[in-house]
Amino acid sequence: MTRRGLTLLELLIALTITSMIGLAMATTLVASARSVQSASEARSALQRFHALRQRVRGYTDPALAVLASNDQQGFALWLHDENASNSVNLSELRVVWYEPDTQRVTLERVEFPEDWDDAQVAAADTALADGADPFLAMESQRLLDQTTTLVLADGIASTRLLFDDQIDVRDSVRPRLEVEIEMGDEMVPMAFAAPLRDHRARP
Repeated sequence: MTRRGLTLLELLIALTITSMIGLAMATTLVASARSVQSASEARSALQRFHALRQRVRGYTDPALAVLASNDQQGFALWLHDENASNSVNLSELRVVWYEPDTQRVTLERVEFPEDWDDAQVAAADTALADGADPFLAMESQRLLDQTTTLVLADGIASTRLLFDDQIDVRDSVRPRLEVEIEMGDEMVPMAFAAPLRDHRARP
């Protein structure tokens, strides 16, 4: 007699082989999905790092000096000497803030009301006293609603401005910004140089 169909043993073998193939395919798909996700997270982290580097360098490259640095707050720059007074006026001050709660790096500058005339601006645009805290100076202007803020990057876990410990921060001509970038569940350390090409020691 011609036997038709499968025996129970053959059926079990077929099911086992099918299950193994299915498991192998599922494992491959999961690994592929994780690889794609990992690549996407790495690309996002690099994009944020590149954006932060470009935007910070946009201010440090022409800056005259770093006025102060604090790992918990950020750092303050003397951007230019527009008034040619050889002193840091409020309009020449820039503060790069690190905000740990939002993991953002922002830049804040003084911006006087548009309807003020030149005399009003000149009277308000005072110079920082020697030894004055530039962070407090910017916060005071913020309370007067006379600042504007720009977001430089987000997803930044920490920032730290590095320079030669043997010199005053104001004399540093090539500081380095060290950051931790959020990449998925990990924090990846990265760093870049932020040279002050037009450095001028503050009097």
